[in-house]
Amino acid sequence: INVPPPTRIAIGTVTVNTTVSLGTGTITFGAFTGTLDFAANDNNVTCASVSGTGTGTRTLSMGDGTWTMTAATGTPWNFLTTTNLTLNANGSTLLLSATATNARTISTGGTTLNNVTVTNATRDGFSIRFDTACTVAGNLTLTNVGQVRMDAGLTVSGTMTYDGTAANPAIILSVATAMTLTVANATILNYLVLQGITKAGAGSIT
Repeated sequence: INVPPPTRIAIGTVTVNTTVSLGTGTITFGAFTGTLDFAANDNNVTCASVSGTGTGTRTLSMGDGTWTMTAATGTPWNFLTTTNLTLNANGSTLLLSATATNARTISTGGTTLNNVTVTNATRDGFSIRFDTACTVAGNLTLTNVGQVRMDAGLTVSGTMTYDGTAANPAIILSVATAMTLTVANATILNYLVLQGITKAGAGSIT
């Protein structure tokens, strides 16, 4: 009797085929073993925050959709611990969209994102913090962000847009020792204050 070999099934692979909208909910998968695949259908995702920090052998493929984080405080994008993590940013955009008067943190754990956009209704009292090294492979766009605080290096491979005004300038500062801002393309930033920042990369900052 000839018995065919068993079919191998990928255990722990979740392929998303619809728009995801969780309101104030959070996607947490730091202990997950397997793959979260949003790239097969390039879905948009809206939730308060995403936490992938942990040690599970996990893969996140973000696809080409927009990931909208609505949390107005805390760490809407939390990948502080990236042990056993594979993150494929694909053509995605990470959007922090809440109207906030508090600091918010983007914690990448050294992973690479594609486009990153942070918007706010007003600059007053609002800052964004990169607490780990971050590479933005696409464009970094910051609108009405009072301060950008860096605990580690920040690399922008695409276009960086971050303007202030004469009365309320844009500020990029290091939290502790001098940090490196690497830009690949020539960048013009209006009303910008730098504190404790070393510039690197082929692109100029004017």
